Amino acid sequence: AVFGMNCWERNPQADPARYMKEQKFTYPLLLKADEAAVKYHVSGIPTFYLIGPDGKILMAFAGAGEDKLRRAEELIDKTLANTTAQPASGG
Repeated sequence: AVFGMNCWERNPQADPARYMKEQKFTYPLLLKADEAAVKYHVSGIPTFYLIGPDGKILMAFAGAGEDKLRRAEELIDKTLANTTAQPASGG
């Protein structure tokens, strides 16, 4: 799942939901996420966190770049492959 967080908004006229719609972003957006940004130690925008099925942070980075995105995609693919390859526990 992908979630966006709107934090440190200084413009009282800003409309993050409208921006998401205009940009055709379809993932959920958490508004007024300043406290969450502090808890996740966000130091710049954009910041990306990849969280595994166990809730642990697998990767984090600030800024953008093809190399970072490529590494994130590889890690997502690997994590999904490992998750789907696990036998279901039955009882």
